[in-house]
Parts: sequence; structure tokens; C-alpha cells
Amino acid sequence: LQSLDTSLLLLRVVDGPRHGKLVDGDGAVQSSIRMSDLLHGTVRYVHDGSDTAQDSFTLQPVYLATSRPAITIHIQIEQIDDTPPEVTQGKHLLVEEGEQASITSSFLLAVDTEVAATDLVYTMTSSPSHGTVLVGNVSSKSFSQDDIDRNVVVYVHH
Repeated sequence: LQSLDTSLLLLRVVDGPRHGKLVDGDGAVQSSIRMSDLLHGTVRYVHDGSDTAQDSFTLQPVYLATSRPAITIHIQIEQIDDTPPEVTQGKHLLVEEGEQASITSSFLLAVDTEVAATDLVYTMTSSPSHGTVLVGNVSSKSFSQDDIDRNVVVYVHH
């Protein structure tokens, strides 16, 4: 390609992406691309937001009205966690005055299929008025679902 005049090289989209689109700088979908536009970064792939990990499209180079063998471009899509956790348990915790109670998954349970329990973190926006939350015997304003699952989260009433 280095010896070609890139302004004369056209790339026809013969098999478009299935989970996105090729667009120019104005956002218009492209069915053919000038190589010079591609080299200048004015054409880009825009993913459709679906939960797909890869996509591809096939381009056929055309130079001076002569078609060249088609090439397939494979795209690896970085997944993002865009689904909020689902709280499946959230009951009132009953604690006798001056006593303590474990915060277990039967009391508080959130599920997120895209996140490990160690990364699913609860953060208290204000401290309890009449007690303390301990995680592994240490006062804390945050704890993970994994901490709950391992039974190391306790509410102590004062």
C-alpha cells in the first residue's frame, strides 16, 4: 500500500459489521471508505451497545477500477458492566438492645452476573445511629458481598 496513491484507493464494505457500524466524522454510515480517510482517522467503528465480545467486517480494496482480494477486519470489544446489581434480599435486621447480629446473605444479598462478589461493595452513606458495623472485628463503612457470604459482617448495637 505504501507505493499506491491512497487518494485513489477505495475500500468497499462487502460484509458489514453485525454489532455496529462504520461511520465518518459526521456520524453518517459508510458503505465504502477512501483509504486516505481511514489513514486520517475520519472513519471509525461504532459498537451498537449489545453484549457482544467481538465483531468483524470485510473490505474489498478497489484501485483504479481493479478489485483486489477482500480483507476481513476483526474487532475485539471491551465489555463494560452496564447492568445494575439486583438486590434479592433486603430485610430488617432484628437486634436485641446491647447485642450483635451477623449480616448474612439471608438478610442482605445482591447479585450481579458481570461482577465478582468481592467487587460488589456496599458503602454506608451515614453511620448507624445506635451501633457499629464491624467487618472482621474492625469498624467499617463499607463491605463486599463476599464479606457477607463469608459471615464476617456484624452489626453491634450500643
